[in-house]
Amino acid sequence: MANCRNGVPDQTQVALVNYIVENGGENFNGLNTLFLFKNCLAISRCQYGFPLWAHHQAGVADVCLSICRINKLSADERIEYEFFDYALMV
Repeated sequence: MANCRNGVPDQTQVALVNYIVENGGENFNGLNTLFLFKNCLAISRCQYGFPLWAHHQAGVADVCLSICRINKLSADERIEYEFFDYALMV
């Protein structure tokens, strides 16, 4: 089935966007590529609750290559952040 991961209905980008939004992410400008979370726990809960079909599978293109969590703007105006490569490899 076209536009479905593994050819399975409901394994789509729309399903993943809906999952992220339902778990506290705001779809920035409706682009489906940048999601904003109100607190650091929300992004962690969302990341570790992704449906198993969205995780890394050998020979199948990954749906998420990285997650960047911006923690705060420091007193000297530097951005403190954490970068997670290959966030769905587990």
